[in-house]
Amino acid sequence: MDFAHRAGGLLLPALLAVAPAAPAQTPAEWADFAPLAAAEPGKGPVSRAEWARLTQSATGLGIREPSPTERRWLDDARAGRWTEVLATLKEGKVEPNVRGEDDHAAVLVLAVRAGRDDAVRELLEHGADPDIRGADGLTALGTAAYLGQPAILHRLLQAGADVDLAGNNGYSPVQLACMTGKVAAIDELLKAGADLQQPDRRGRHALGVAAHFGQIPAMARLVAAGFDPATPDERQLNAQQRAVEGGQLDALNWLREHRAAR
Repeated sequence: MDFAHRAGGLLLPALLAVAPAAPAQTPAEWADFAPLAAAEPGKGPVSRAEWARLTQSATGLGIREPSPTERRWLDDARAGRWTEVLATLKEGKVEPNVRGEDDHAAVLVLAVRAGRDDAVRELLEHGADPDIRGADGLTALGTAAYLGQPAILHRLLQAGADVDLAGNNGYSPVQLACMTGKVAAIDELLKAGADLQQPDRRGRHALGVAAHFGQIPAMARLVAAGFDPATPDERQLNAQQRAVEGGQLDALNWLREHRAAR
């Protein structure tokens, strides 16, 4: 059974119940990561941009452990000590894309979860990957969408975040915003060109996700943007059928009314 239909009260850890964490990567699966970057030829000191590229690729492959300073930095972020986090970052003592050894936490995602736009800005300016995933497998953009943080969404998109990149649970950012009914987040993602037809792991498009979770304001926003309620998803089910699947009578009646009005 999909997790509870009380979408307005969901917490991020509940998403982990939908899809178990992926097993540790084996060498045969390393193709899913960016290849380890090669240093650019030339003389002179390595630039900050090149250093971020080199260390990010090493961290993504899981071959670089955090330094003692970075371990303390990650602990500060987990504990919400953002003054210390930002001070250490500005001192240049940490690589912004370093991951926790046990939980794979990423400081950028922790900053998004805390709603710290100032920390998100500083991390991005210091080379944080806007598409990095956090301990729960969600991207930074997906986390902001799920929590309904349009200002942070805008900042991440401006930094180059992939508007359609799904988390480890298979949900794209716009689907996550539909799941929790975060209309302002949906608006921001629509402006960025989010693909409303992209299927989740159950084949549902964005309107189907909103219908399954009974998020009528989200459904209304998608229909107002031009999404036809009769559109079938990857499994040839429409939003009405997804509302029935989710046990959402009010959503079903809303869809019937608005389909008839078109």
